[in-house]
Amino acid sequence: NAEFFSFAPDGERVAFLSGGQTQFKLELWVIQRDGSGLRRLVSPEQVQTLAGEPPTTDVPYTDGLNWQLEWMEGTKRLSFEILRSYEGIGGCCESRGHWQVDLDSGEVEPWTPSESPRGPEGLVSPDGRLMAISDEDSLSIASADGTILHKNALTFQTFSANPEGPGSYGPTIAWAQDSRSLFAIVILEEPFSERASIGVNFAVWQVPVNGEPAREAWTFAAVPFSISVSPNQEYLAYLKGTQAGSNQRELHLARIDGTKDLVYAEG
Repeated sequence: NAEFFSFAPDGERVAFLSGGQTQFKLELWVIQRDGSGLRRLVSPEQVQTLAGEPPTTDVPYTDGLNWQLEWMEGTKRLSFEILRSYEGIGGCCESRGHWQVDLDSGEVEPWTPSESPRGPEGLVSPDGRLMAISDEDSLSIASADGTILHKNALTFQTFSANPEGPGSYGPTIAWAQDSRSLFAIVILEEPFSERASIGVNFAVWQVPVNGEPAREAWTFAAVPFSISVSPNQEYLAYLKGTQAGSNQRELHLARIDGTKDLVYAEG
């Protein structure tokens, strides 16, 4: 009954959530990559204690862990958020604070996340000289000081990432290791269409930083929100459905330039 896996930056440990019959998971666990060292870091009882008592108990509620886990760079600590959901319409979700747990000692302490929003993954080039800046329908190349060098180096159509509110499905950006170009993975159709369970179309564009036109490297179909770029930004993984309305999936691994695409697992 484990969900929401998150690898440590060094890839040696995996944190995951489990337990609970609602949308929330009530336990935080960690395990070594080779399957040893399974330990529970946060129990349901700790979640209840950390969340504290509500101002009233007239309305049933559930306290649980947010699925977004964040590893603290350079440390052996993992941060998490506790959310409270009250029964009834509009009862989700009230934050009950952010915390960090020491993976060695198990000590849990309050934690304050940064107020500055995160930029897209791969925003800054590996050599630190350039930035990729994406707005609602275009991507531009800028110098490290923010000066725009190539405006609208790539344009794309915007689709909603939230059918019930604001938010757009922007491109996933991955820089080439030599910093001479970047790859932008762009969705080509509505992510909440009837085809979403099988896969909607995406295009991978290679964008040179010297002002030359962007080149479409390849296209592929993937389940929306399932694409993940490797830490070295040379590969990507994605899910693809095998039958409409079915829960069967293929896990694809591919080079980001499309020169190799294979089915690693299915089920």
